[in-house]
Formats: sequence, structure tokens, C-alpha cells
Amino acid sequence: MIRNRYIPAFLIGLILVLFPSVLFAGGEPEVSLAPFQTFNLDGETVTEEIFAPYDLTMVNVWGTFCQPCISEMPDLGNLYREYEPKGVQIVGIVVDVYSNDQDVFMEKLATARSIIEYTQADYPHLLQSADLSENYLKNVQVIPTTFFVDSEGTILGKEYISSRSENSWRRIIDKMIEDYVD
Repeated sequence: MIRNRYIPAFLIGLILVLFPSVLFAGGEPEVSLAPFQTFNLDGETVTEEIFAPYDLTMVNVWGTFCQPCISEMPDLGNLYREYEPKGVQIVGIVVDVYSNDQDVFMEKLATARSIIEYTQADYPHLLQSADLSENYLKNVQVIPTTFFVDSEGTILGKEYISSRSENSWRRIIDKMIEDYVD
């Protein structure tokens, strides 16, 4: 008879293993970039408030050493100029502009600025920070990686690994608008 008292606990455990969405009201747990604090490439403080004025923000994680990242930046600049008036923002996060050595940091920062100017990727670019790393970027294993967030910094849909053409990104952005904005 002692075994019978363990049956309810066993059944609850089995249900949670087979149907983990029971633990979360909406199915999947929300993943967010917020809260965070970092700097843009001009040294100004930026928080998750950067997302607030926009219905949708495309976040592109890139590095100054990454040729595929740099190759898609002109297209991303074009898309930013096209979609920003429609309430869709693009934000870049450059992951390799850091160093404890001030001279090395300034050299890397200058490289990032030169790339942005050369590629006309004139959308906002942020430096990676501990907050961003702890909130989401710790999961980024490959660059470029791109994902979308809402006005509160909640990640929407899937992440996209690798660079894409302007038309491919346009189709993805249009689908994200259809799924999450309209």
C-alpha cells in the first residue's frame, strides 16, 4: 500500500516531462534582451528603451573581422532606410570592440566606425556589454546572427544565422511584420 501514495507524484512528474508547456502560460518562456545598459559607438549610454518607439526591431550581431557580416551591411543599411519610416528599426551589435588596453579599444572602435561608414550601414550600432551577454548574447555562437524583438525587447520568432541578400531579408522582415505587427 505504501507504493500507491507515490502514484500521484509520479503522474504529475510524467505530465511535466511529456508536456513541459504546462509550466508556461504561453507555451514557450519569453526570452528578452531587456533590461540592459550598453554604449553606442559614440560613447552614449543606451538601454532597452532604444526599442520602445518601434513595433519591430531587427538585431544584427556582427564583428569587424567577419566578412559575411560586412558584406550584408550595405543591404541592411538600405533596408533600414526603407523600413524605419514604417516603424521597423535595425540595430547592430558589434561583438569584438572591447579591450582593457585603451589603445587597442580605440583602434577596434575606429575599425568598426570605418566599416559602418564604408558600407553605409547608418543604423544604430551598440557595443556588447555584460548585460547583453547575460541576457541573450551568451547563446550566440556564430556571427552574423540576426533576430527580432518587439518594443519591449522580447525576442520574436527564430534567430537567423549567416548573412542574407537584401531581398531575402525583405521577405523575412515582411513576414515578421505580418506575424507580429499587423
